[in-house]
Parts: sequence; C-alpha cells; structure tokens
Amino acid sequence: MKLQTTRFGEFEVPEDEILEFPEGLFGFEKERRFVLLATQEKSPFFWLQSVDDPDLVFIVSEPWGFVENYEFQLPQESKKKLEVKEEKDLRVFCLVVIPENPQKATMNLKGPLVLNLPQRTGKQVIINENFSTRHPIFEEASASA
Repeated sequence: MKLQTTRFGEFEVPEDEILEFPEGLFGFEKERRFVLLATQEKSPFFWLQSVDDPDLVFIVSEPWGFVENYEFQLPQESKKKLEVKEEKDLRVFCLVVIPENPQKATMNLKGPLVLNLPQRTGKQVIINENFSTRHPIFEEASASA
C-alpha cells in the first residue's frame, strides 16, 4: 500500500505492517490505522504515523529506557480486545511530546499504547497506577548523572 504523509512524503507500507486500533486513540477516535516507523537506527523513539491522515503522526517510545519502575497490570478486558495469547507478544509504547527545548520532553505514562504485534492490533489504555500524563523523560537521567 502506498502511504502519503506530510512528514515523510510517499512510501510503501506492506499491509501486514499496519496496526489496527479499533477504538482509535484518545482524542483521535476516528483514526484507527497506524504504522510504526523507526526514527533513526538505535534511537529509543519511533513515529506512529496515521495511515489515513497524512498530517497525523506521533512520537512514541518504550518507557523503560526513561522510567525504570514503570509497570502496570493490563486489564482483562483489554487483553481480550487485543486477543492476547502470550504476554511476550505485547509491546508497550508511550506518547512523547518534545517541545522547543527537547530537555523538557514529556511522556504520557498514564495512557500507554499496548500493541499485540502478531495480531497487528493496538489499544490505548488508561491505567490506575499513579503515573503522570506529562512525566519529564530526562528528569531521571539528569538526576543520576
């Protein structure tokens, strides 16, 4: 499938790389198909590009490179919707906001994106644990330096 985007121009995406978010993302419920793209080799950041809206792209990252103690229980209802057969099939990403000053970048730990890669499905969940929607991602790294 040819994908036309504002940020990356036109490129080919194999159909089996498209992720389906049946409920969309919070605030973007109508956007349900995305593709996960690497930003650079060995970078912890990825692009989550909408397949249907060329202007809609998010920066995401797995949280553990920035927040060591990040863990939560995925609700059974979410596991069912994601058709989870084995926990190892799941990957967790969090939305990242990088402002003009990149050192003030934040990560939404309260609403992670859970992906079932073999099923190519995803779901944004709200977790009850005491995490922030705007966790400073460079805070822990600079505190330990």
